[in-house]
Amino acid sequence: MLLDLRGNPLHSRALSLTLSRRVDARLDARAVLVDLRKRGVVPVGGDLGTPGIVHHMQLDAVVDVRQRRLSEFSARQPVVAFESSALTGGESCRDPIVRLLELDGAAVDGEINRRLSAGLGGARGCSHILTLAQVLTAATAWVFDSGTVAFDHPDWRPGERLFRRDIALDGSRRDDGDLDLAAQLTDVSFAPAPVVARPMDRFAVLDEVRVHAPVTLDGISFGRLAAAKRRRTRATLEDLSWSDCSAHLSGMEGVSVFRGVSAALMAQLPGVEDRQLLDALLMVAPTFIQVCGAISDAWPAVAAAADSILGMGGMPDSCFMWRRGGAVDRLRGANDPIPTF
Repeated sequence: MLLDLRGNPLHSRALSLTLSRRVDARLDARAVLVDLRKRGVVPVGGDLGTPGIVHHMQLDAVVDVRQRRLSEFSARQPVVAFESSALTGGESCRDPIVRLLELDGAAVDGEINRRLSAGLGGARGCSHILTLAQVLTAATAWVFDSGTVAFDHPDWRPGERLFRRDIALDGSRRDDGDLDLAAQLTDVSFAPAPVVARPMDRFAVLDEVRVHAPVTLDGISFGRLAAAKRRRTRATLEDLSWSDCSAHLSGMEGVSVFRGVSAALMAQLPGVEDRQLLDALLMVAPTFIQVCGAISDAWPAVAAAADSILGMGGMPDSCFMWRRGGAVDRLRGANDPIPTF
């Protein structure tokens, strides 16, 4: 499937999850998020946001394969939107990380998303760490349910990779002013191999998903989505053909990208055979918000003409730093625009 994005490149988001063998036969899970803004100057929060890496987040956990539970969560945030400063009253985007402790011992089941949203969503948390946790749990659940990884194989070595998921998302603005978003999911299931081995001796299964998701800004809704997927094993490596699954998404045209999109996608893709497609699509809406941050040609002039410390503020209660009554929110002026979708 060819992903042919048109217009000006705005933003890219990369998400990854790696599961590796531990000495105690449990798994180390490491998830990483990187946001790359490709253009524009964004006057926000008393400073100027420039192109480059605007978010870099890492989330680690330990996976108990037999009990299907997660524990020992920890996070690093090398690049955040708000560092501790006089403007933030000493607060920073790293403050909500303590809430990861609420997830210790969580089972990878139907309740995990509720616990994630309660612990890390909205005004209490960080949307980027929440997104990373959702990638970690969704990919781990897929590995448990799909059977592509032989957990109990005796030849696994400590430190050896069992599974890797990458989701790459890109957004651009077309000549007509609307957006094109693309998502590419790649799942690699590994085979146990010696320390020194041929690269393909480590190969078990390769699953790929590609999605083209046009977004109409007037109404902030999906256009006609297109998607395809393929699976290659050792026996089928020469088969490069894709299976078109666009028909599975016919009901999404006109659906809001912002409100209720997760529930709509899960209703549209309820089957196990569509899980990887669903996991890729669930990352489109969070990326859309980041893409919008790069549609900023007019913002510097607006900010220069306004008597505002915040510039372009975030939505109230969208995260810990933009919570109502927080240090940053208290700097809003009477005429400061409040973003809304």
